[in-house]
Amino acid sequence: LSSYRILYYLEDVYNNFDKYCNVYYSLGDQLSKKTMMHEMQYRIFADFKNLKPVEDIPEYFNKLLNFNKNEVYVDCGAYVGDTILSFIKYVNGYASKIYGYEAISDMYKKCIDNLQVENLIPDESIILRNYAVSDAEKFLTFGEINEGPAVNNGYRRQ
Repeated sequence: LSSYRILYYLEDVYNNFDKYCNVYYSLGDQLSKKTMMHEMQYRIFADFKNLKPVEDIPEYFNKLLNFNKNEVYVDCGAYVGDTILSFIKYVNGYASKIYGYEAISDMYKKCIDNLQVENLIPDESIILRNYAVSDAEKFLTFGEINEGPAVNNGYRRQ
């Protein structure tokens, strides 16, 4: 990992520490808190071993949210489609619309591949976009490093 990226992550954690704490304490379950802590350890120590996959727990959606057949599900940071697949499994395929947004091109392509393997796309009710989601219209840079996504590595997405 380049020293630039390490400094970027450290600066981000330092500048936004209160925000990270607020998010952590607002999380309602231990799995979400554990996942966030792994992400923070990765950001602080730049160690990919801390990026552990989120456990696929069938009750994950059930414990947190109640769904009906008219749901619109939005996955911002769809990664490889794993959470979309878990959601579809949980609602037995009943959802009026599913939107998946993934800014990293390679992950977006894997998301499409994974949903195609499950014969879920093409389908008008599932919409995938190779975009980031933000509270403002702006340019962001995304890239990939050997073992995972990184910010500020030269790919521009609008």
